[in-house]
Amino acid sequence: MARYTSGLEDIGINCNLTLLFSLAQAKACAISKVHSISPFVGRITDWYQKNKDEESFDLPLKDPGVSFVKEVYEYYKINKYRTNIIGASIRNINHIFDLSWCDYLTIPSYLLQELKNSPGTIDNNMSPISYSMGYCETSSKMTESDFYWEHCSNNMANFNLSNGIYKFFLDQNRIKKIIFDRFL
Repeated sequence: MARYTSGLEDIGINCNLTLLFSLAQAKACAISKVHSISPFVGRITDWYQKNKDEESFDLPLKDPGVSFVKEVYEYYKINKYRTNIIGASIRNINHIFDLSWCDYLTIPSYLLQELKNSPGTIDNNMSPISYSMGYCETSSKMTESDFYWEHCSNNMANFNLSNGIYKFFLDQNRIKKIIFDRFL
């Protein structure tokens, strides 16, 4: 399977792969020794709320976005992968508390203020004991067909990835237009 970073990591350029929605993507990033990944917690939760008739998720493990990041984190730690996890697309203060063990979080400024005024405490609820009986990687290889089979079997991941790429395409065209209008 081709390295997703095109060798950038090999020449000392740290890469952060974004629009991450499936364990297949996370595995490929770890195998490729990508520096960081940014799973989109809120977009995962949004998709499940829209498509699974669940209006809210009261427990961290019931929040699909949080559960996905936890699954990736456990997979990485058990298999000793060093790729950093940056929780992205944070939607609410519960995501901050539930993902406090992540390597990093990207938090909107309005939630930082809410966090500052929050009476809660942040605990690291992901100790080595909590993931000691999880995944065990048997190979550091993944074929392209393995990747596509695993990723494409996940409707949420397929929808969110293609939708995210399309939104990036629209943003790119908007930026081109702004540059053209201002400078050309």
